[in-house]
Amino acid sequence: MAGASNQQKKKIYSGIRILDFSRVLTGPYCTRLFADMGAEVIKVEQPVTGDDARGFPYVISPGNTGYYLQQNCGKKSISLDMRKKEAIEILKKLVLISDVVVENFRPGVVAKYKLDYENLKAIKKDIIMCSISAFGQTGPLSPFVGNDLTTQAMSGLMDMTGEPDGPPSNAGAAIADTIAGTHAFGAIASALYQRERTGLGEYIDISMLDCMFAQFEIAVQSFILSKGQVQPHRAGVHHPTVVPLGTYHAADGWVIVGVFNDNVWKRMVEAMGRPELAEDRRFMGNSARVQNKETVIGIVQEWVKNMPVKDAVQILQKAQVLTAPVQSVAEVANHPQIRAREMLVKVEHEGVGPVEIINIPIKFTNTAACVSGKAAALGEHNQEILKLLGYSSDAIKGLQRDGVIYEKS
Repeated sequence: MAGASNQQKKKIYSGIRILDFSRVLTGPYCTRLFADMGAEVIKVEQPVTGDDARGFPYVISPGNTGYYLQQNCGKKSISLDMRKKEAIEILKKLVLISDVVVENFRPGVVAKYKLDYENLKAIKKDIIMCSISAFGQTGPLSPFVGNDLTTQAMSGLMDMTGEPDGPPSNAGAAIADTIAGTHAFGAIASALYQRERTGLGEYIDISMLDCMFAQFEIAVQSFILSKGQVQPHRAGVHHPTVVPLGTYHAADGWVIVGVFNDNVWKRMVEAMGRPELAEDRRFMGNSARVQNKETVIGIVQEWVKNMPVKDAVQILQKAQVLTAPVQSVAEVANHPQIRAREMLVKVEHEGVGPVEIINIPIKFTNTAACVSGKAAALGEHNQEILKLLGYSSDAIKGLQRDGVIYEKS
């Protein structure tokens, strides 16, 4: 877990260096996982503005926002103008001392700078490179511009989210970005393991659309196995094939209630004071409950509508029925479970003091995984990184004078 106990533990990826060309979310989410597990992540940013996320709300200090800090804590920043050949030479030297390169440009962009896998492999034969894009490096959509929202839309997820007679809805968080970033993390970790065994590098092609499409647990199979007879569509706040499983309006908020078998159904109706419903043939078995879905939903809704969420959850939890309150961001951020799991940690930031950010959601017993430091100022590590590559102080001053490197003053 994070905190003092982690200070004495080693981190799994200590000694691994990642050259990170990514920006905004999907790539930075991936490389932050590595940074939290000990990897040295060198983030390459454009001059003046840096990563676009530096300009997003909520502003902590000029060039640093809550969005940027959340995804880039513990990384080093070098700011280079990639339009200049001297910058490309610096990047090639960094490839030579790195283990992994991560980028989330549109397909074809890195090739323009001779930084594609074939060129990088010629520099370092066992390099691992991961490209994350909206639609992948191949296929008819490959060159198109895309982001989290467009891939949620095209994956089928939005069409499956929302009320049946209402508009499609996207998720309330950028899940296409983070899911793709997590898949990229797992793929890179696998490639590092494979390299240990074989000495071979790897090129990884992660498509956000692929990752979102892969999330469907039943909708796609319902369509395929029915040979198109079933056309999955959004079902609103209630599950289409498990009843009851959905969201109910209580007196002061919303509550989740779920029943997956008859034993739980019996316990629930007894807790509701309606034991006779356990013997009602209309509700015996999930198939019967699905056939009488609106009746079941009405029964549960009638019971919960005048009850505080806290009371409904307490009664159902005591009966071992699946239940939970629908919490606001404020409620979950202050919840004892989140605090007990150390999912919010304080990071010292110049001129601001301690700032709480979301911690890595991975807990090890024998190794550490936790936030490893603040987010860097733009170009903060220019000199450190260039000296690592053998550049003299005078050479670095020349690069800065010529606009090859940029440092936020």
